[in-house]
Amino acid sequence: MIQLDDNDTPSRNVLLKMLSVILMEIRISEDLKMVHSLSDIFHNLPGHLAMQWNEERAKKAYNDILNKSKKNKLKNYILDLRKSAECSFGKSKNK
Repeated sequence: MIQLDDNDTPSRNVLLKMLSVILMEIRISEDLKMVHSLSDIFHNLPGHLAMQWNEERAKKAYNDILNKSKKNKLKNYILDLRKSAECSFGKSKNK
């Protein structure tokens, strides 16, 4: 299981941006395996976002995403998606 430190947790807005991009990807994709994988990775995020938001919730939500992305062999895709989402808010990280 992937563990994050306090400096590696994305903001709620970054997670929302990631989700919006994923929903567009699912909508336009003709690759049913990819659609299934992306759905598996992100399907719990709305529930996390609907709860009281704090650092612990953010870590849990992002850990879930990372662990499922590793299982689905899409970890690099998700890390790149996060970088892109952060850049859209002017929060670029050099990782």
